Amino acid sequence: MSRRLTKLMATGAISAALLGAVAASGGPASAVGSPTCLYNTKATSFTVSDGPFSGGTDFVWNVVKGCPEVALTFAGSAAKTSGSASRNPVATTEYKLVATVGSSSKVLASGTALAGKVFDYVYSNGRWVKVQGTGTDAAAASAIAGKISSALAEPSKKALLGKVLEVHIIPSSAKLTDLAPWKYLEGTGTCDNKPGCVEDRDWSIVRGIGATVVPGTNQVAMAAASEELVATPGKPSTHKLGHIMAHEFSHVFLQKGFVSDAFRKSVETVLAQRGPSADYVGYDAYTRSSVDEYWAEGSAALFAYSYDAKFDHEYKESWLAANDPALLAKLNAVYPNR
Repeated sequence: MSRRLTKLMATGAISAALLGAVAASGGPASAVGSPTCLYNTKATSFTVSDGPFSGGTDFVWNVVKGCPEVALTFAGSAAKTSGSASRNPVATTEYKLVATVGSSSKVLASGTALAGKVFDYVYSNGRWVKVQGTGTDAAAASAIAGKISSALAEPSKKALLGKVLEVHIIPSSAKLTDLAPWKYLEGTGTCDNKPGCVEDRDWSIVRGIGATVVPGTNQVAMAAASEELVATPGKPSTHKLGHIMAHEFSHVFLQKGFVSDAFRKSVETVLAQRGPSADYVGYDAYTRSSVDEYWAEGSAALFAYSYDAKFDHEYKESWLAANDPALLAKLNAVYPNR
């Protein structure tokens, strides 16, 4: 502090406002607990990668402190200026990197770790019982779920806070309606008087289903058949391997309750503007039959999981860019981290 400033302070000739201006300029007011100290503390990088289907979500950060006295915490535990952590929560959780000086704190960055599980089924005492997935089909399902979920934008992950994504693998010898979350569909059809539905099938023969909120739980469950994930002797797949899994898993990210009404309506608008004569990815009539199927087929194309070999050239990001750029823009908003 200059002698002149010291003298002015001593004589009361300097105002508090002027002293604050000196502090803001980086002068001696950058003391413990000062607003300038926290203001100058910043996360220069903060990355979130992987997810529950690959062992956990990884967080990596770098922080520049505004003064040495700044204390850092991540998820409530002491953290270093350059640090990392892995989290695999039982329910989708947001984690925060926080700087504290004295009684003042600020959030430097935050990220969301999804919760997810993969289940196989075994037949016991006259019913199918879910068990932790450990087979080759579970590994295939985890790889697809991991590829898609790790690409999600932060708002899409936050929409699932408190929830757990469950992938259920339908045994090749079982029906979808044999599994507890979907028993209620027994005896009903896929169209169920839905406008525009083009393929009415009994749910018992369907080999995959999109996100189902299990009543009374925090579970958001979907299912794909084992033979649709890995080659199964005596049980041929109905689609190219992986397609049903990618299609059904992606349904959740346009489902009501997990996306804003405005975003869902914007995808509906894109579909309506395309019209019935446009070229759609895969089987045109099916893809354009509803906004949900349009989204799910577009997602499968973005991640290159083709419906059928004859459509391989369409299930690519480059095809979407050339033929349906409006849908691609919506997909990129939800899956930017590919």
